[in-house]
Amino acid sequence: MNAWEIKGRIESALKILFKKDIYLLQKDINERAVAHRLAIYLQCVFPEYDVDCEYNGNVLQDDGKKYICILKDRLKMLGLLKQKEEKVDKEVLERLVYPDIIIHKRDTSENLCIIEIKKSTSQIPKDYDKLKLECYTSSNYDNNLEYKLGLYIEFLAGVDKPTCGLQWYWGGKENTEEKLKEIGEIA
Repeated sequence: MNAWEIKGRIESALKILFKKDIYLLQKDINERAVAHRLAIYLQCVFPEYDVDCEYNGNVLQDDGKKYICILKDRLKMLGLLKQKEEKVDKEVLERLVYPDIIIHKRDTSENLCIIEIKKSTSQIPKDYDKLKLECYTSSNYDNNLEYKLGLYIEFLAGVDKPTCGLQWYWGGKENTEEKLKEIGEIA
């Protein structure tokens, strides 16, 4: 399967979401409800994969907790460094994270796509979601999850005609939609 096909399948699931569950976006219902419904439609278009929300089973440390590694300087630059992390004398920090939606095969290293969603009405900055996407699609800093693609979806919510914008990630950075054609086979 190539990146362009994955994009097409995800867009098909989004069309179903807008057809069947537009109410959730019009009425600005909780982001988790939107993620749940989108995950259901993603499962329909990716029957050969598992689609999970808030999944944390892929990253396991010796202490039994699940982390992803993020550069301390990036968090500080974005104003997302926690007070307790300021005292840590490390360049790379471990953060507990739970992706909004993932398309993967459970109990394997086959991680196809991680999706973070945000509604336009959210008070939580989108910078952290985007940083997580960079980390999940990167092999740097011991992040060995090797998600082939990352996707940030921002939904225009609380309006009569909701829409969404998509931003794609791979190789640890944001990329243009046009570059998806260049990737070739990834799964």
